[in-house]
Amino acid sequence: MKYIFIWIISILPALAVLIFLIILVLILRRRKKLLGTSQYRSASVQEILSEEIDIEPLRYGEAAFLRFLRERNVPAEMKLKVMTILEQDKTPKDIMLLKEALSSEIDEVRLLAFNALSKLEESISAKIEENLEKLEKTKDEKERALIKKDIASFYWEMIYFGITDEEIRSFIISEIERYTNEANQTLKDDPECLFLLSRIKLRKGEYEEAEKLMKRAIELGFIKERIVPYLAEVYYMKGEIHKVKELFNNFYHLRLDPTLNPIVELWSNCVYQKGQQS
Repeated sequence: MKYIFIWIISILPALAVLIFLIILVLILRRRKKLLGTSQYRSASVQEILSEEIDIEPLRYGEAAFLRFLRERNVPAEMKLKVMTILEQDKTPKDIMLLKEALSSEIDEVRLLAFNALSKLEESISAKIEENLEKLEKTKDEKERALIKKDIASFYWEMIYFGITDEEIRSFIISEIERYTNEANQTLKDDPECLFLLSRIKLRKGEYEEAEKLMKRAIELGFIKERIVPYLAEVYYMKGEIHKVKELFNNFYHLRLDPTLNPIVELWSNCVYQKGQQS
């Protein structure tokens, strides 16, 4: 009897693990049954901006990807898989990593990076050319204004993704301002035009004008949550740290958004460091 008791005691840990695994499998099966099979679909820019759909954040940070690309002992197959992911997502951070990959010692990685960057630039340039041709054929003033707004947006993508050469960057920025201003004159205080202009002003260091445009865009119904991170940058650059704190206190829920949380944390840390120095 004594030996049976000892034997039971000895197998209890293994038995507990087995029971836990069985429960876990049952939970996962039930969850899969409840969720069903997901069907993916494309989403328009308007759906994304109006927050009618949820956006799944990236599973891996750019630091991990950068480490993969830089480490010499990482297998070439792994680096090629990373390149495939970057080519599909195409965020500004992905573009930065693709540029990093241009200096890779692996020919296939360099080629993939070059092709991805070339395709992106060619795609945006083609959209600009298409809209410029459409603009020449269009007579209606409102339609022309909407086309000009699209042209400005596509030019902004080149700045946003950082795929322009330093020599032509100032020209592209001036083109964005020109087309956006012309569109806004016809559309009469279009919030999207004002927001785009505000980002140009912010980039040029014209913080007072950027702030006015952002606030006006909000008054006209532009999504506040999209403007808050840029407005925080304006306040920070003007040295109005208390306004940054106040802004994030009023929009605390942004911390719960996985796509905006890194931006909120970035400016929160900047505010903290600034407060420690003063």
